[in-house]
Amino acid sequence: MGRLYTYVPQALENTRRVAEQCDMTLPIGQLQFPPFDLSHGQTHAGQLRHLAWQGVRKLYHPITARVRHRLQYELGIIEIMKFASYFLLVWDIVREAHRRGIPTVGRGSAANSLVCRSLGITEVDPIENNLYFERFLHEQRDDFPETVRASCRERV
Repeated sequence: MGRLYTYVPQALENTRRVAEQCDMTLPIGQLQFPPFDLSHGQTHAGQLRHLAWQGVRKLYHPITARVRHRLQYELGIIEIMKFASYFLLVWDIVREAHRRGIPTVGRGSAANSLVCRSLGITEVDPIENNLYFERFLHEQRDDFPETVRASCRERV
């Protein structure tokens, strides 16, 4: 590199100084998601709960005991597993995709989740179709569920 940049001798020294200041370790094999920003005083679980109930109120008239219990159960599992911020990120991605006219599809077992349906992540009704939430997410699982795939189509 010294031969290539003989006309700027300080470049090599400056590059070395910058490199010496860089000290970062990336956790290999661990998913890292960007933080989901909240307003002051909010929690991820509280915001997810609010949005899920808002969605359920739009989808079900009346809200039956079965729907109420199912939503409370799913939100409880999501909170125990500390996945609320993940669901908020997926919700935000889907919301932005729809705003831009990009179709999205809830993946596989995401259709088993009333929370996913209430957030608009999937259109399948897990109550009407008697789908089991545990196929999508359960406490013994130690990874994030796959929930969304954007369908990118070229527009003419």
